[in-house]
Amino acid sequence: MSDILHPQLTLPLSGVPDFDFESFNASGNEQLLHRLRQIADGREPGWLFLSGAAGAGKSHLLQAVCLAAQQSGLHCLFVSGRELQALHADVLQELADVELLCIDDLDRLLGQPAWEEQLFHLYNRLREQGGCLLLAASAPPRQLDIGLADLRSRFTAMELYAIQPLGDDDKRRVLQRAAQSRGFALADDVAGYILQRSSRDMVSLQKVLNRLDQQSLREQRLITLPFVKKVMHW
Repeated sequence: MSDILHPQLTLPLSGVPDFDFESFNASGNEQLLHRLRQIADGREPGWLFLSGAAGAGKSHLLQAVCLAAQQSGLHCLFVSGRELQALHADVLQELADVELLCIDDLDRLLGQPAWEEQLFHLYNRLREQGGCLLLAASAPPRQLDIGLADLRSRFTAMELYAIQPLGDDDKRRVLQRAAQSRGFALADDVAGYILQRSSRDMVSLQKVLNRLDQQSLREQRLITLPFVKKVMHW
């Protein structure tokens, strides 16, 4: 697919430097990460359906696969249902000519006959052409609003992985590692306080970290407990 025709659909790799396999905490998801690495390396084909709550890491993993696959020389594409739903369903006809296709936020396209029909045809074309398909949604296929029975059966036949949520200790380590990558240290008591006061999904936690990082740069201040309380109004 041409980046000129649909620039909004292609993963902007330079814009997501944190979304790689190394920055994903694999605790409880080791088997899934192993499979994704195999697919990204081109060693084995893969038809995987990932499910998990918001902030579980679905987008992170799909983008990490695309990043690694491109580095391996594979023709791959990452698209989001959130972006696709603003277009016509026929756009899916242009996505089959890749070795690896990743579709995030699949929920956004389901329950709509036009999108489901095009997803069904896209699935079949990718199969015929020997491509790989990775999908991500909030729940496994049997729990989603899929009106087209043949589409549901194809999704159900994929390798199904429910992403296991991180525990608090793992989330603290992820925050501290993310802080270190930004050039500052996050003490245990500060990271623990953020976990106590913030929404606990990783998207919200990363937003808190970004806000603290930006404000600390403006004020040339260390990120201490009093600083966090002041900036976040906690």
